Amino acid sequence: MNILHTIAGISRASGGPSRSVTALCTHLSYSGHNLQMLIIGDEAHKGEWVLPDLETVQLHCAAEQKIPFLGLQYSAEYQMRIATLHRQQNLDIIHDHGLWLPNNKVSALTAKKLGVPFVLSTRGMLEPWALKYHWWKKKPVWWLWQKAAIKNARLLHATAREEADNIRVLGFQNPIAVIPNGVELPQRVATHEETPERIALFLSRIHPIKGILNLVEAWGRVRPSGWKLVIAGPDEGGHQSEVANKIVKEGLCDQVGFVGPLEGKEKSDLFTRANLFVLPSYSENFGIVVAEALAAGVPVITTKGTPWSELEQQDCGWWVDIGVEPLAVALGEAIGFNDAQRQNMGLRGRQLVQEKYSWTKIAEDMISAYLWVLEGGAPPECVRLD
Repeated sequence: MNILHTIAGISRASGGPSRSVTALCTHLSYSGHNLQMLIIGDEAHKGEWVLPDLETVQLHCAAEQKIPFLGLQYSAEYQMRIATLHRQQNLDIIHDHGLWLPNNKVSALTAKKLGVPFVLSTRGMLEPWALKYHWWKKKPVWWLWQKAAIKNARLLHATAREEADNIRVLGFQNPIAVIPNGVELPQRVATHEETPERIALFLSRIHPIKGILNLVEAWGRVRPSGWKLVIAGPDEGGHQSEVANKIVKEGLCDQVGFVGPLEGKEKSDLFTRANLFVLPSYSENFGIVVAEALAAGVPVITTKGTPWSELEQQDCGWWVDIGVEPLAVALGEAIGFNDAQRQNMGLRGRQLVQEKYSWTKIAEDMISAYLWVLEGGAPPECVRLD
């Protein structure tokens, strides 16, 4: 198959989709398919991107402009690039990622114009919390073109059953492929060695949706001796200053600290030193950092705003209600365990990732969904029609 994936950008600072989309394209290409990626960006910034395997995935960039007063990213080249790639490659599938941006509109309309089947990954952007966030910007876009673009997709892609359920609540009847994100299993795992200071790690965008203010307040209630809460990730919209003020207010400056965005070896090293991972989000369509922590052998605390009920089912973490009190209770329990107990939980989490979230399996499921779109017949197990 000749497959084009379109996404606004793949900057490291953009969060999970940059990693999951590029990894998906890479592993689809390893299956023998012709993979193209189209993004908005300037190759001068290539060092800031999360790149696919450029030996097997062809990456194309369209120049960026800004819509005056709105600050929206856009590209006049985008439609032309898609049409050119179709003319050159005879595209079988156009698979777009994300919502609300002008390039998402262009991908949907161009696919329809060219007669190429359109697949859309909503990437958590139809979750209730996400719809409420900056709703005044999204509402006009919804009625102008976003709702129609979703409705016209031949296949929607959700990364969890809960995300698919929320799509149905909005009234969309499209087939939905429920396929999680994949994770690479690192060779090194958390050691859980006895150290003078144990680490609870938060690693994600520093954004209100991540619930970090709840985490800081919960940490203040527990105040565990011999532990430090490390907050890693890029600041988004200035939220880090709010979190920093909260840390000062709670009197936690000696127990809570920021280390900035981390990638590569620095990120891997921090996972291996972590004794616990915490993601207190209000909403996640998947929460790829949860899978990354589990793959590194770190037990996880996260909320029911994420689709990670398996943490409790597989005894590799805590899946709690959103809020300060449930977080504080879970933190108290996790910190009360000894190193061996936490290590055993982490190893069970790693086994879960190995069995269910390998990129090889995810790519196989996505290919089966594409083939069903193209050829029809009985839907594969990952596609739900209800």
